Amino acid sequence: MLISYLQNCDPPVLPRLQEDFRSDNRGKRMVENWDTSYAQVEEALLKSWPKNKESCAQLLIGYFDYYLDSISETLWFNVDEK
Repeated sequence: MLISYLQNCDPPVLPRLQEDFRSDNRGKRMVENWDTSYAQVEEALLKSWPKNKESCAQLLIGYFDYYLDSISETLWFNVDEK
């Protein structure tokens, strides 16, 4: 869950290697009909990668907020007074 959050925060802390660095000019490595290749990261792309300037505390608060919002949307509490 932590890796997913760090890949989806704005700007991301961790890259999604299969998505962010995907290019059409890489060779595919197929294993049992699965594409197991990783993109080659180019130096220019690394330099243009956005830098996240949030502190560890801000990232931790954002992590809890991110998942608390997703959990609160799925949970409903019903209080019956008798």
